[in-house]
Amino acid sequence: MNDFLTHSDAVWLSGYPIPPIVYVIGAYQGNTVRHIRNLSPETRIFAFDPQQWALDRWLGDARIWKFPVALALHTGEVSLSGYETDGASSVIYRNGPRATLRSVDAREFLRFIPSPQLIVMNIEGAEHELIPHIEKMCPDCTWLVQNHGLEDRLARNLPFENAQLIARIADGWEVWS
Repeated sequence: MNDFLTHSDAVWLSGYPIPPIVYVIGAYQGNTVRHIRNLSPETRIFAFDPQQWALDRWLGDARIWKFPVALALHTGEVSLSGYETDGASSVIYRNGPRATLRSVDAREFLRFIPSPQLIVMNIEGAEHELIPHIEKMCPDCTWLVQNHGLEDRLARNLPFENAQLIARIADGWEVWS
């Protein structure tokens, strides 16, 4: 059995009606993308990860749109730690080897692709910067976000202006709508 299926986000997704369009921001090893694909084969998934290798496994699947970029507050470059490792890569934390990778202004970039009904976000601490930057673009979305402020015992609430907390699952995962 895939260990991912016991992760808090996978358990929640298994009981949620998967909508037609989903963004997976921080696609990493592809477990979330694979799980959504298995639950709802017709869903169009927009997968974002600045590490190209994280998206290569989906070559040939036209229902998964792959974007090898970091969604950020600016277009340019970001410095990513934990690059090409099995550890969590992050623009916030300073662990492991570093690489400079391409970033795009999320607000500008997302204007050109269909709006989702669900956003799954696991971006290792950068969610606290990115959410306020893009929240208004998706007022009716459900957000499944791993809050790294909680994991780090900083007890930072996610910075949603309009969405309400629906559930705290486990492992820092929260559902907002």
